[in-house]
Amino acid sequence: MEFSLKILTSLLFVVLLSASASRASAQAVPVQPEGVTAEPKADCCGPISAEGARLAQFIDRMDVEHFWLSKAHVDWKTGKQDRPAVTNSTHCSAFAAAVGYYMNVYMLRPPEHPTLYLASAQVHWFGTNEGRKDGWRAVTSQAEAQRLANNGSLVVIGFESPDEEVHGHIVVVRPAMKTNAELEQDGPQVAQAAMHNRNTDVAANSFKAHPGAWPDKVRYYAHDVNWASIPAK
Repeated sequence: MEFSLKILTSLLFVVLLSASASRASAQAVPVQPEGVTAEPKADCCGPISAEGARLAQFIDRMDVEHFWLSKAHVDWKTGKQDRPAVTNSTHCSAFAAAVGYYMNVYMLRPPEHPTLYLASAQVHWFGTNEGRKDGWRAVTSQAEAQRLANNGSLVVIGFESPDEEVHGHIVVVRPAMKTNAELEQDGPQVAQAAMHNRNTDVAANSFKAHPGAWPDKVRYYAHDVNWASIPAK
């Protein structure tokens, strides 16, 4: 009898302890009011529109990770190697120019400027009267650059080297959903030709070969795209 009483006492203690823990848990976790949904993950730059989705597909089809490869002499429009000669050059500006070419958007390119030191020349040109007349406009923030790309505009980020004998760099912004924290840390999502080509990467990585460029010395430019004039495939 004494043994059974001890068991009952132990069981009662466990039940009371469990109830106490449940009450504490209920107090610690707020209950979502009925009919109110949890706040979604915040994003910095709006949703990706239908035109933005087309831009992402367009950039994917350029297949930059297999064309415009470094150390090869390439045709700037196609990115295909056109000569057996091996060079030490990369082709960021040729890739950007080709993206514009196939979107019916002009930016400085051959034959108006040779591919050598073209990136710095392009970044400078965007801000000139000629660049503005051709439809290019300055973008004042990373968030606006990503938002415009998400809505299907052609957006570039460029670094104009202060040394005429040192290459600059230019990348194309691609649509992406980002939180404000992600944008602040990494910048917009981009595609680039460089020493190692990337179909998708963050802008902060893209300018590592140019000390001092990111984030304060880069510039953002955008151009509207007439998607009705571009074949879907």
